[in-house]
Amino acid sequence: MHSLVLFAGLFVVVSSQGTQCPTTGGLTPADRDALVDAHNKLRSSNARGLEQDGPDGGNAPTASNMYQLSYSCDLEAIAQSWAENCQFEHSPQESRNAGENIYATFPVQNSNSPALDAPTSWWSELAEKGVGQYSSDYTMTPDVFNAGTGHYTQMAWGATTEFGCGIAQCTEPDSMTFVVCNYRIQGNMMGDPIYQIGDPCSQDSDCTTYAGSTCNTTSSLCIQH
Repeated sequence: MHSLVLFAGLFVVVSSQGTQCPTTGGLTPADRDALVDAHNKLRSSNARGLEQDGPDGGNAPTASNMYQLSYSCDLEAIAQSWAENCQFEHSPQESRNAGENIYATFPVQNSNSPALDAPTSWWSELAEKGVGQYSSDYTMTPDVFNAGTGHYTQMAWGATTEFGCGIAQCTEPDSMTFVVCNYRIQGNMMGDPIYQIGDPCSQDSDCTTYAGSTCNTTSSLCIQH
C-alpha cells in the first residue's frame, strides 16, 4: 500500500517499505524512517527533560513548542548533492536555505549505517560539552556555538519541522563516508532560543508556534499541519 504526499515540491512516497524519495543513490527507505525515528525520539526525550546537559551537570530543561520532524525529499536532494562533493565542509548557505549538519567516518565493516550513526554523534555534544553552562535560558549565543555544540543545537531547534539527509561513499581525498542533513527552519540563529523552556505539550492548545498545530501526547512533540 502506498500513499503520496506532495511536500516542498517533491512527492514523498510513504509505503509499507518505508519513505521513498526520487533521489538516486544514498539512503534506503528504511534509512529514512530510522532517521526520522532517531531525531524525534531524541527531541521527545529532550522536551521531557531527560537529556543530560554537560558532563558534570543535570539534565537539559524541558521544552514547550518542541516540534516533531517530518522527512523532506526536497532537503534530501540538496543534502545528497552536497554529500557527493566529498568535502568535509558546509555547503554555501544560499544553495540550501536551510540549516546543515555534516558527518564523516571511515568505512567500518559490519557497522550500522553511517547515516544512522550521525544523529547519535551530533546529539552527544549536549552530554559531552553542555549548553546550560553557557546559556541558562537556552538562547543561542557565540559561547554556546564555540563550545562545539552546534550540531546538537540544530537537531534540537524547537521550531524546526522538517529535514532530509544524503550519504556518499567517497574515495578522494580519503576513503570516507560523508553524511549531510539539512533542516528547516534553520537553527543556530544568534539571539534566538534553541527551544522554549517550559512544560512539554499535553494538549493541542499548548502548540502555538504554527497555527493549527496539534500535540502528540505520546511524544510530547507538537505537529505542524
